[in-house]
Amino acid sequence: MHSTFKQALLALLVFFTVAFVQFAYWRYVTGHWLVYSYKDEGFDFLHPKILNGLFSYRKGWFIYTPMSVVALVGLFYLWKKDKRSVPALMVYFLVATYLIFSWREWWYGGSFGCRALIESLAFLALPIAAMTEHFLTAVGKLRRTLYFGIILLVVSLNIFQTYQYSMGLIHWCDMTKDYYWRVFGKTDFDRNENKIYLLKPSGEMEDGDQ
Repeated sequence: MHSTFKQALLALLVFFTVAFVQFAYWRYVTGHWLVYSYKDEGFDFLHPKILNGLFSYRKGWFIYTPMSVVALVGLFYLWKKDKRSVPALMVYFLVATYLIFSWREWWYGGSFGCRALIESLAFLALPIAAMTEHFLTAVGKLRRTLYFGIILLVVSLNIFQTYQYSMGLIHWCDMTKDYYWRVFGKTDFDRNENKIYLLKPSGEMEDGDQ
């Protein structure tokens, strides 16, 4: 117990030492120890945009990271293998999505897809592993082939959309349903001709319009 207490104190010391660097920088630059740099941005916990964050064409997690859909299905197989870990994962994702999409600017600026959930991808390794193990060991060849075909399809789509983003075909912030399907599967696209299908630079879509 004594050793554990010492380790906890050491961890706290390291944490505050690292955090102090940021506070010291703010103090040096602005004269204040704490600086809120987001100005008018903040949380709106009464109106979280969870459906937008997951399904919208603007930055929807399921649209631009389709492997996440497969991974969430994998929770069923993880439950059959290890019932203790699934409740913890579900609580984590419920809390994380609520907090992340309670931010008023739920699309989080310029990025490909939902950058605010990137750190959560690591947790999806568990259900993916459980589901992959099931299809490798407990099903016939046809179902196994179908499963890995789906994996290949969603991974290829994700990679291709990342390429589109790098080439400027997928807009960094203002995607809409119409624009998404106009650019879908293409490697060459007249953005100037079709920019009328993008969001207005300062526009925020209503639920269901994205």
